[in-house]
This record gives sequence, structure tokens and C-alpha cells, in this order.
Amino acid sequence: EMSQLPPPAPEVHDYTPWQASIRKIIWGMVLITFRLEFFYLQYLLPLLGATLLYLGYRSLRKSDPWFTLCWGLSAFLLVFHIASDILAATPLLVALEENVWINGFLIALTAAANVVLLFALRAGIRRRFVSITGEKPKDLLGRGLIAYLLCLALALWSTLEPATEPSFFGYSVTNHWLYYGRPLVGIALQIYLLICIFRQSES
Repeated sequence: EMSQLPPPAPEVHDYTPWQASIRKIIWGMVLITFRLEFFYLQYLLPLLGATLLYLGYRSLRKSDPWFTLCWGLSAFLLVFHIASDILAATPLLVALEENVWINGFLIALTAAANVVLLFALRAGIRRRFVSITGEKPKDLLGRGLIAYLLCLALALWSTLEPATEPSFFGYSVTNHWLYYGRPLVGIALQIYLLICIFRQSES
């Protein structure tokens, strides 16, 4: 329909250049967040997700300095995923994961990059929206950012107070409510974040 000259009016009004970019960003976040631990998909899908994030932000990078920052951070995350996938084929990754300080630093670094990425996406969309319409949009991404911060707090809580204890057969669950409840709440928060990004793009 868009190939017609001129295209029908409804198709022109329904399409914006943001849609393709935001679609790549959402799918990239889905693939990075929800991992499948079989057939090496835990390595392939996050790498594909990081690539989609990079391509999505690359299309927006000249629209606003905030989007330029997003593009730079997505490039960092892409390089990080490539390096971790290469190291996964060597014994070096196991050695790095066994070092508590290095492992904690790398996790904190990627978490901080994701927080700044979401904050910059929110700031860029709000500034572009105001410059075009003169009004501030609904702060849906602000809610999504809060959901992501709550998810990080949940992950930190799970690390500091695990609901398991060592046993003869590996680990035994000490608190079933926490053991199953915290991951379910984390999944719900991540889905809410993706919904907020999608609804923000629709507006």
C-alpha cells in the first residue's frame, strides 16, 4: 500500500518513521531479557537482541543527542555480547564468573548501561515530542523505568537473600513463596516495561 503513488491517506497517517525503530528496540529487549537455555539459544538470542537494539537506535541517532547516547550505549552492549559469546567458547569465562568481584562489576556495568539507555530513550522521546507538538506526552516510559529499577532491586534481593540452602543433592528450597514468587514478579515487571515502550511508541 505504501508503494502506491500517492499512497492512500489512511496508510500515510498510520505510519511514522518511529515505528520500525521502536519495533526493533522492543524485540531486541525481548530477546535479551527472556532467555532460552537450550540449543545454545542463551548465547544466540541475546546477541540477536543486542543487534536489533543497535539497529533500532542507529536509525534514531541523528534525531536528538539523547538518541545518539542510546546508539553509543547499544553499541557497547553489542560489543559486550559479542565478547561474552567468544569467551563462552573458552575456559576464561568460567574463571571470570568464579571471581566474585569481576563478575559483580560486569553485572553492575551492564545493569547501569541498561538503566541509562532507558532514561535516555525516555528523555529523547519526550524532547522530540515537545518540539513537534508543543505538549509533553504521557510519561509511560517513566513508569517502565521504575518497573526496571524494581526488577533490579528484586534481583539484588534474590542474590543477597536466596531462598535456597546447600544440600547433599545441590540446593534445597527453604522458602517456596520467595523462590517462585520473586521470578514471577520480575517477569511481570519486564513485560510491563515492554508494554510501556510499545504504548509510548503508539502515542
